[in-house]
Amino acid sequence: MKKTSKFVPLNLSSHELISKNDNICVQLINLVPYNKARVLGLIKYGFKCKCLLNYKTDLFKPLSISNDDLDTKVISKVNRIYKTFEIIQFILRNNFKVVFVTGYLELSSLSTIIGTLLKGNKLILFSESQEIDLNKRNLFKEIYKRIILQVFDGAVVGGECHKEYLIKLGMKKNIIFKGYDCVDNNFFISKSIKVKSKIDEEIYLCCVCRFVEKKNLFTLINSFKRFKNNFTISNCIKLKIAGTGPMESELKSYVKSLKIKDIEFVGPINYDYLPEFYANSKGLILLSTSEQWGLVTNEALNCGIPVLVSEKCGSRELIKENINGFIVNEMNEADISSRILDLIKLAERKGTNLKCRNSIRNINTSNFAKACYQASNANNKKALKKIMGFIFILILLFIKNLRLNDSQKFEA
Repeated sequence: MKKTSKFVPLNLSSHELISKNDNICVQLINLVPYNKARVLGLIKYGFKCKCLLNYKTDLFKPLSISNDDLDTKVISKVNRIYKTFEIIQFILRNNFKVVFVTGYLELSSLSTIIGTLLKGNKLILFSESQEIDLNKRNLFKEIYKRIILQVFDGAVVGGECHKEYLIKLGMKKNIIFKGYDCVDNNFFISKSIKVKSKIDEEIYLCCVCRFVEKKNLFTLINSFKRFKNNFTISNCIKLKIAGTGPMESELKSYVKSLKIKDIEFVGPINYDYLPEFYANSKGLILLSTSEQWGLVTNEALNCGIPVLVSEKCGSRELIKENINGFIVNEMNEADISSRILDLIKLAERKGTNLKCRNSIRNINTSNFAKACYQASNANNKKALKKIMGFIFILILLFIKNLRLNDSQKFEA
């Protein structure tokens, strides 16, 4: 006879401790490589993990990987109402001790939250939102978020900036744990250390991203042009931009109009070949005007190269000036161009590759799983606030369902 868990809606009084071998559910958009690495980290830690996915894989083909070895449930209904009820039913029919939810504003997340609260499971938030993601915050939306966040028993975030934002929204700091923004360190380290440089190999800096406005690629191109014009060392340096996206043709036309021969668009690079691409370069540049984290920073540091990031990237917390990279104002082209020179000099300095790898060593999937375990056992007493949050999420879910169709977006 199949054992069923006790059905206790909202479960306001439960303080049951979670063990490492309990059944858990992780709600994700899809299982791109970094999400798969996180799930495998949870499994290695001891959790019995099932993934609730919007899509089996990603539209961005280089991020598409096999997930046949994981226990997954894909709910990709186009009709939003059907999708909502199917997600809620899935949660109610399974005996999860903890459910981890990615964000709290998308339909799939909201549906998962409702199902979890109705079943009485512990509910943990995955969040990497920082206050500076938007130049101006809407007061009404911020108040709404404060109420919604009361339903969570804990949170796992990327870094300190994400933790501070949740605290500002009213979540207790003792139930928030860092470690969400991690990648498969062993994959990037093991593959990159096997790369052997050749004497006649071209020298280049790299940028890996989607070609969308927030990646600030026009500023990168202008800054690199300024670098080429101002420094003699730049003669042999190239900039290789990897990726694709809606702005691709516009960017290529702009580079052509500037008559810069040393900027190359290399297209999207398959995940398996990323470590070699990073390891052969002198450094990564990421100048986003808004970036919740920027996991390419983790990837590059694991491959032993320094990183130049904007002050808007959450991953700036990883950067130690002149040790593993630099932080710049994303719109200051003069400063960026001089920092490009500093980045190359840092890459050529003895011991930099080891310092880069050491700087990311503790941001790994094992510590992510530990953070999930700690968040699952955090004590958060707030019965009345939880009920109010539940009501507000129901309202938001109803509003989301007024739109009949849902469409897949790129995860990259």
